[in-house]
Amino acid sequence: MAHKEKKLASTLLRSVLVYSLVILLCFACVFSAFFYFVYERDEEARIEAVAQAAARSLDGGSEQDDIHVLESQLQADIRYTLIDADGDVIFDSNGSVNANHADRPEIIEARASGSSSVIRYSATLGEDTFYAAVLLQSGNVLRLSEQRASFLAVFESTAPALGVALLVALLLSIMLSRLLSRRAVAPFGKIDVAHPLENDAYVEMRPLLERIERQRRQLIGQNDELARAENMRREFSANVSHEMKTPLQVISGYAELLSNGGIPEEDAKKFASLILTESENMATLIDDVLVLSRLDDPLLENAGKESVELLALAHEVATRLMPLADKRNVSLRCLGSTVIVEGNRSLLDQIISNLITNAVKYSDAGGEVVVSVGKNLNALDPDGVAEAYVRVKDNGCGIPAEETSKIFERFYRIDKSRSKESGGTGLGLAIAKHAAAFHNATISVESSLGKGSVFTVHIPVDR
Repeated sequence: MAHKEKKLASTLLRSVLVYSLVILLCFACVFSAFFYFVYERDEEARIEAVAQAAARSLDGGSEQDDIHVLESQLQADIRYTLIDADGDVIFDSNGSVNANHADRPEIIEARASGSSSVIRYSATLGEDTFYAAVLLQSGNVLRLSEQRASFLAVFESTAPALGVALLVALLLSIMLSRLLSRRAVAPFGKIDVAHPLENDAYVEMRPLLERIERQRRQLIGQNDELARAENMRREFSANVSHEMKTPLQVISGYAELLSNGGIPEEDAKKFASLILTESENMATLIDDVLVLSRLDDPLLENAGKESVELLALAHEVATRLMPLADKRNVSLRCLGSTVIVEGNRSLLDQIISNLITNAVKYSDAGGEVVVSVGKNLNALDPDGVAEAYVRVKDNGCGIPAEETSKIFERFYRIDKSRSKESGGTGLGLAIAKHAAAFHNATISVESSLGKGSVFTVHIPVDR
């Protein structure tokens, strides 16, 4: 389901507009009510004062004299009524009234306390009537009354003016809302996503900009990693092509000579031996390339692990490589103590095999290669985590100091002529490095030119 797009400017405009109108409407209602009731209270006080003044002007003369005095003092819009002690109406300025007023609230209260004021709503007239009553010395009661429009009626009468005011307020609110929304949205349009933290933006936007910066750096890192991977792939493909081309040229050249015939028997045997050697070199290269491809596979981390006894494995590998050592007149010894680690036996075999093979190939005749296996505490770890180690030491030609950082690169050879003579592919240490990484292990190198090298595999283990 597609999400409906929202515009921040429109949302701000609607929000400010609605809130402004609600506030204005509430303000108009509250203040209308306030001024209405203040006005009503002032009018009530005025009528009460008029009633008290009129009562004081009556000197206790005849009822007819009192009526003349009231007519001369009171305005025509004020209704006044004289009521005797029995509640009968003596005089009413609006005409003859026959109803008895003894039970009226204002009359009862006036006879009890001397004066009273009451408001009653007339459903018929739709208006409020205010009554102010005063007890006279004669025992009669003077009642003044005045019509008042109800609050609803007043509100309805002011509705047109209020509507005009709200319309004007609406227009002003629209203009103000548009102005505010544009100013509020403006910083968003100026954001430079290439440099998020360098923008002059709202403080509230800081977490978002920081997240954008983190993601930007992550993408840059991923792009750099992809570029490096692509360069490695191209370089690897070029190196593999070059390494495979050389034995193929040798094989095809000697095979062509053999196919033409007329070659002495001793030369034919020599050519066949060279073809066999180059074929074996090519097979070794292909095997190493396949191993590296396997180590580069992200699914390798799901490969099975088992308990592996390192000393026994080192003895097996050393025994397997003994013919190579004998051929090069190099002494090969394996010693140490029993250590068990959790790992992939095939990959651990590959690490030890490649390190011993390199040590034998780069040792001079009469040299010695010693393989040591043991367990100690990792001196580089502040927590002193236990580690197993496999150390391969030779007294061969050694490695120049400037070359030690490059020896684990694919197809890198320190002495290319010697590697060619010994049949190396230049992938052995690269394979050992990747296989060690699978076990969260590391390989350290100590070497002196002309004095030999020491390669140590550090494998973390439980104490």
